[in-house]
Amino acid sequence: MISAGLSICLALGPLAQDASRASHEVRLERGREALEAGRTAEAVGHLQDALRWRPGSEEILTLLIEAAADAPDEAALWAHVLATAGVDPAGRSTLGREASAAVAGAAPAAPGLARARAAAVKELAELARTRARRIAREPARAVEAWWAGGLARELAGAAPRLLDSRSDTPGPQVPLARKLPAKVTAAVRKVMRGALTGGRGGEAARAALVLAGLGAQAGFDDLQDEPHSSASGLAEEAASGLAKARRMVARGLREPWSLEELEDLDEEQALAFTREHGHFANPARGLSPDGLYLVETLCGFETILGVVATVEDHHRRLAGWYGEDPFEGRRGLVRVVPESAGLEAENTPFWWAGGFQAGDLTVLKFSCGTIEGLGHGLTHELTHRFDGALFPGIPAWLAEGRAVWTGGAYGWSGDERFVDDYVSFGTVESAFIKGYGAQRNLERLIEGTIDDYRDNYVAGYALYVYLASWEEDGRRLFADRLEGYMRDIANGRDDPSAWFAERFADGAAGRPAGMEAFATGFGEFVRGFYWDSRAPWTSRYESSIDGVGGPWVYDEPTWTWERSRAEPYYGQDHARRAGELLAELGKEREAGEAFLWAVAVDERSPRRSARLAELLEELGAQGAAWCLRNEHERRGRRAGDGGGTPCPFARELGRTIAFLAALDGAVATADDDGRPLTARALAGEHDRWAAALGLPLSGRAAPAASSAAAGGAGVSIETPARLFASDAWVEDGLTGYEERRVRGLWYTETDGDLHVGRSRPREATGRLDRASHQRHAFARTAEWQRAGRYAVRARVRFTTSYVSAALVLGYTRRDRNLRVHLSAGDFQYAIGKKEESEEIEGVGWRVAGLRDRDGPLSGSLRGGRAVFDSPRAHFSLEAVVDGAALHLWIEGEHVGTYHTVDGQPIEGFVGFATGMGAIEVIEPTVQRLDRGAALGTAVEGTDADLAGLDLSRLTPAPLKALVNRSVRGLAPALGGTLVAWSPMPLAEVGEAADVEMALERGERFARRTLSLLHDAFAAQPVVLALSDLVPPKAREALGAELSEEYGDRVHVVSFAEPRLTVGPDDPIPGYRQSWLCFIDSAGILRFAERSFGFSPELPAGLTHWLRVFAEHRRGR
Repeated sequence: MISAGLSICLALGPLAQDASRASHEVRLERGREALEAGRTAEAVGHLQDALRWRPGSEEILTLLIEAAADAPDEAALWAHVLATAGVDPAGRSTLGREASAAVAGAAPAAPGLARARAAAVKELAELARTRARRIAREPARAVEAWWAGGLARELAGAAPRLLDSRSDTPGPQVPLARKLPAKVTAAVRKVMRGALTGGRGGEAARAALVLAGLGAQAGFDDLQDEPHSSASGLAEEAASGLAKARRMVARGLREPWSLEELEDLDEEQALAFTREHGHFANPARGLSPDGLYLVETLCGFETILGVVATVEDHHRRLAGWYGEDPFEGRRGLVRVVPESAGLEAENTPFWWAGGFQAGDLTVLKFSCGTIEGLGHGLTHELTHRFDGALFPGIPAWLAEGRAVWTGGAYGWSGDERFVDDYVSFGTVESAFIKGYGAQRNLERLIEGTIDDYRDNYVAGYALYVYLASWEEDGRRLFADRLEGYMRDIANGRDDPSAWFAERFADGAAGRPAGMEAFATGFGEFVRGFYWDSRAPWTSRYESSIDGVGGPWVYDEPTWTWERSRAEPYYGQDHARRAGELLAELGKEREAGEAFLWAVAVDERSPRRSARLAELLEELGAQGAAWCLRNEHERRGRRAGDGGGTPCPFARELGRTIAFLAALDGAVATADDDGRPLTARALAGEHDRWAAALGLPLSGRAAPAASSAAAGGAGVSIETPARLFASDAWVEDGLTGYEERRVRGLWYTETDGDLHVGRSRPREATGRLDRASHQRHAFARTAEWQRAGRYAVRARVRFTTSYVSAALVLGYTRRDRNLRVHLSAGDFQYAIGKKEESEEIEGVGWRVAGLRDRDGPLSGSLRGGRAVFDSPRAHFSLEAVVDGAALHLWIEGEHVGTYHTVDGQPIEGFVGFATGMGAIEVIEPTVQRLDRGAALGTAVEGTDADLAGLDLSRLTPAPLKALVNRSVRGLAPALGGTLVAWSPMPLAEVGEAADVEMALERGERFARRTLSLLHDAFAAQPVVLALSDLVPPKAREALGAELSEEYGDRVHVVSFAEPRLTVGPDDPIPGYRQSWLCFIDSAGILRFAERSFGFSPELPAGLTHWLRVFAEHRRGR
């Protein structure tokens, strides 16, 4: 999809013939020539292209005004662009005489409006700095500083020169008052100490867990920032306090639940159980059937039932494998937590661990999964428990290698034995790829001196499997030496390599003599599992085991909103938990400080922002509270919605409000002058800033079509697209693209093209380099894209025979961003396994939101393959961000839409990454599209369907095509909303609407849906959506009748039906069909499927969404 008015001349056509000069110079010259020859449309195309390289160019914009001499509306629009670009921070015009005259002739009000904008930007920037200077004394001012600084940058827009370069202007994220961590830590310490003294064990436990989590983070070697000085001694104090608190809590708890007692609970009792045991002040506790394990969790009923029922199966399988059970009369404790912060609060040694073992304590993280899946992790950790009892002191490589093997070497929890010859081929292959077949790396593994502990999971696994299973002439060379090696491991304390060699490289009984020979054999072993040259002997190993996936666990706490975990920042998650605890205790000031800390280290989300706003309001920080609320609400306002709550510190925004008034006046002038295009552009600008200030919108109705302008040149009401400047790219961290990072493996050309995956231009002939190196590279812009609507466009050209790359959007941190993965080419040819390369006929794509819950919720993530109409090594890529939604086009075809899980807008930097091969990003541009968004129009050049499902403005699209898009006209509910969409019966042309049948069908649909909901153990109310052609009184009567029987489990709403009759050859519009839909807590349509009224159950995908959201009380 290419927007109207944007002719893309992409360095692959005629312009490539004049490579001696910059592309924009060629375009500008051709624009001049066409204009002089009277070819106006051609001239405008060239000049607009040139403008992308030189946004705000006085020369180009003056020519565009000249080209629009016969189109005064378009000339006025260009004049406003030029006037804005030509004003300095003091409001003085820098335009020459010719340009000034052109502006004055086309739009006399433009210079005054530009001066008013400059004054508003200056006012907002100064307000941001003033607020930032007060943060130390008044921490809530950080929110106001963030708001004002962000609005100043947004208002400057395409004229960044309006912002001065003062270093004390706050950045795009909420700043952190330096003293907040110490103050919050002190407050939580005080709570813990007071609760311990006062005998309030639950309160003490919750406080201690917060402190323990902070203490654990402070101890991580790879913490991303420096822990605060208040963290000194925190871990030790928290551990001591937590132990005391847990003893106090245990005294007040009932006896652990038995398996039989848990199984006797019905559905309602099970839900109540989960609600009651929501934190470790009152944990759920269960005892395994023979009392071998006490299970403790806050995850919920299904989790504790599943673990209690299966933990002894895993224990006994391990006991059988070890040949003994060293834990007779010694009960183990399994503690299950739903989030990474819970592991940190239990003092996990590593941020990335999914669980850990400490003596008889096993701690596991469990989220968005199944009990069978949890069992594999549980087996892994219990292996450490057995090894700790039977073989204390074994090295990390062996401990982790054995645990990885046991965790995978069975099919389901009821299996009594492990599969002896099971091997995960991919894990051994990873050891080979990481270089552990080499003697030096192998010795470092054995000595425990490797750089990354996590290599023990792959290299340790491979070495363990080799020792346990390697055969020659039908005899295992090392297996009978392994147990002695482990039992006498103390012999190798001073020299691990010597002890290893004595046991396994002694030259006896066919074993290798010395470590060099051993490493040679091990190297051949790991190489034998490489995917494209598997050794024949690998066939004796079992590479897969039939397993049982088991049903999803739907306990609400396990369906977390977490990002995929990466190295944390100090206070991440725990500051928020501190705020929740302090707020519950009525300590509003301390809670507010904790949430302010959290908003600086955690991501903002609509619900967390709302909670902080509520607290700040109670504390009298009205301005900060308003900033948080209005920033969320403004994005959903449209013309006709009215204003929000005005800004509490509006008296300090006199020049900004004056600019808004000037915009209002300019809209009226453009209307009076008969210039609808200019009027709409200025109205969109007005409404954008009015919404930002909580003031009334213009009320200008949005047209049914897109906001693209009419007219020969196809000029847009939006600000012009502009190229990312060649000096505006920087290298930064990006999770998943760091292990093989080569610094500086990217460069830009003077014409703005970006190359990623290579550091200098190609020297080879031909279109593509054959070699596609597996190296990581990443470059991002230095310019932050604020929340709203914007488009990133480029043509991506492959410069190697195979490419794995990514477009990165909404980059706020290395681990917080949205990625569009792209892959194409011939992998086999690239690595030298083929001599002839296949043509590139398409590109694979996949969106990754880096959220734990995205994958398990079917339909959240999008992916596929875009096929080209002919083989080529390049394609057009367009990503339009619209608030919290991403719409993606490849080669002009819309391929998918993604929406963030919590409704938080996608804002931040833009970047490109490569994991293999190299790409050229040709003419990467960004265009803000906020004016049309403010007016409620669809993205230019697209169908209105992209805007989502609007009950007051329907489109013919099937509702299924609107999945992952917002819904207007229904208030979101925490547990989500089930919609039974029941249209009017189809009628022949000229027939009257059959209201009676519509009511009968609607009633039947609602009753049937409620019955199916009951059978599916889902609890959401049903919203019956009827056509507004059904008279209001009839709808109300049906609603009353259903409510009398079902109470608040059913509601009736209406949708505006555009037409009643459908011609015999017309496709039936989507709104004229019956649908079952699910709308999540953020108001996003997540599921839609046709309903024909005869299915005995709800669709499986719908049931899954309903069960996940049924108990979502917390939200994020």
